[in-house]
Amino acid sequence: MRGGIMKVYPLIYSRTKLCDYVSGFLVRPSDLDYTVAARYVSVALDEVKYSNGLRHAVFTVGDYIIYGGTACVTSSLIGRILKDRSIADLDFSYKDYGSDQAGRPITFFIGFAVKKSSIENHSLIPDVDLYETYKIYLKYLEKQWLNSTTKTQMLNGDEAIELNVTEYSDKYIPETVNNQGNVLLKNYDENSYQDVINYYYHELVTNPTNDSSFISNVLPEMLTDNFIFKNTSLYGISVEDYLSSLRKEETKPTGNSANDDAVSKVYSSSTKYSDGVLYTNPSPHPPINNNDTPTVYHSAEQYRQDQGDREGKKAFPTSGRIILAIAIALLVGMVLLITHRVSTKKKLQTQSQSNASFQEQQDESPITNLQEEAMRVVKDISNL
Repeated sequence: MRGGIMKVYPLIYSRTKLCDYVSGFLVRPSDLDYTVAARYVSVALDEVKYSNGLRHAVFTVGDYIIYGGTACVTSSLIGRILKDRSIADLDFSYKDYGSDQAGRPITFFIGFAVKKSSIENHSLIPDVDLYETYKIYLKYLEKQWLNSTTKTQMLNGDEAIELNVTEYSDKYIPETVNNQGNVLLKNYDENSYQDVINYYYHELVTNPTNDSSFISNVLPEMLTDNFIFKNTSLYGISVEDYLSSLRKEETKPTGNSANDDAVSKVYSSSTKYSDGVLYTNPSPHPPINNNDTPTVYHSAEQYRQDQGDREGKKAFPTSGRIILAIAIALLVGMVLLITHRVSTKKKLQTQSQSNASFQEQQDESPITNLQEEAMRVVKDISNL
């Protein structure tokens, strides 16, 4: 890192235009324990579209510190870059990389792996913003974007890239609350995210034995017992309101076991782990439907309300079922009646009897099976 330069390795997890995610990462250092890294990245990408489409993370994997980790929906990241720079468009080609061939928005993670053993000056930190981060991501994405199959690009030695460095200044001092092992930030500001991740990176460098991992914009439902990040900021709800809701839930009577959480903590990642190894769905988040535009929720309550409305629409009203049953029964009855009349007409054509004798036979004819079925249906309707 002499001369104001730091050598780092990109860590990228992304789908391409033609292929889904590569479980060993699209790009990573060759000696990085990717199974451990996947545990962090999985959380970072979990339902990120409901957290304004953007999260920032810092964490440690073995001898590496992952700095400037960005988990995002591409369109959200671009919007943030344009806003931060007060510009109308980017000065490089990017519009062909926003979605895959099925129309699904590209959701990806990129961070920079800094080898702890190579850090000489603890007061220097990487100097890279979202604009430069996205350019570096596209540089590696383009290499496999149109490939029919993708594989992990493993980086070694001279394949490291160079980032400028800057002197660390303690512009941000976190105000936190420790809740059952989860350290919640009370004073996180998205507009000052750079100062926040700089603080936690500096903590990981100067106090390597402490877990100073950090992730921003976490949904309250994600805070399960196996939440891997030590420090976090909540999305859509203040720490005070979140803790208040926990206290209210604790006072409610419940028939569940004592091991139940005070709040419903639904961890929606589809990725499963066993002994730190990634299994099943290679994507650490639920797939987005074709042509789906990420929905941005401005509060956790709005998110839960929207999910409740969607579930309610799935249930067919009881009154609707009754009306449908009656309509079907009437239709069946009409079909049976018409069938009976056609059968009777055919009998008339084959019989050379007088109108009087036919009328007598018709009055005395037994009830057919079809008529019995019609009567049964009508009786069932009356019992609804």
